Amino acid sequence: MLLNIIKNRQGITLIEVLVTISIIVTVLSLYTINYQAASKRSQVILSAQKVVSDLRLAQSYAASAKRFNENVESNIWGVYFDTDNPSQYILFNDLNNDRTYNDGEQFRLLTLQKNIKVYGFQYKDKNDGSYYPFSENNNNLAITFIPPDPEVRFFTDDDLNDPAVAVILLDETNNTFKTVSVNFFGLIDVIE
Repeated sequence: MLLNIIKNRQGITLIEVLVTISIIVTVLSLYTINYQAASKRSQVILSAQKVVSDLRLAQSYAASAKRFNENVESNIWGVYFDTDNPSQYILFNDLNNDRTYNDGEQFRLLTLQKNIKVYGFQYKDKNDGSYYPFSENNNNLAITFIPPDPEVRFFTDDDLNDPAVAVILLDETNNTFKTVSVNFFGLIDVIE
């Protein structure tokens, strides 16, 4: 009898089609939502990797004795961050050897992705190894690479003599952070 029912069945019903379509639509909508969220998260990761790349570029310019201006003999290169201009940072050649950025030293103005900002800076305490925020009135950071090693120096408004600094990037869209760390050995990395 069951065999006769199966043989007499000609096709699928409208209800079966509607159930199948609803399952497919549900799965696709979940995939789309997750894809958009992952795409937004990846923007801050890509921006952090771009900052790392630009810091390594400054480091390689210092190590290779690249000159910005043939009339000036300075091989000190660096990257300057300022929270007053949080969507951009500057690759510079330190022409007067003061280990920080000054007007006229800009080699390239670099821009972060839309809705990504430099949120702030931290320093790594040499005693306990923890990161702490800069003082409230300190809104800029120059990371310089001095040949031939290249030696790494950090210049801020604070008197800073610590083994590492961190640049914190904020994705304003979904309020996520990524931190780029630079230590005095020249190791540059994205940390969690």
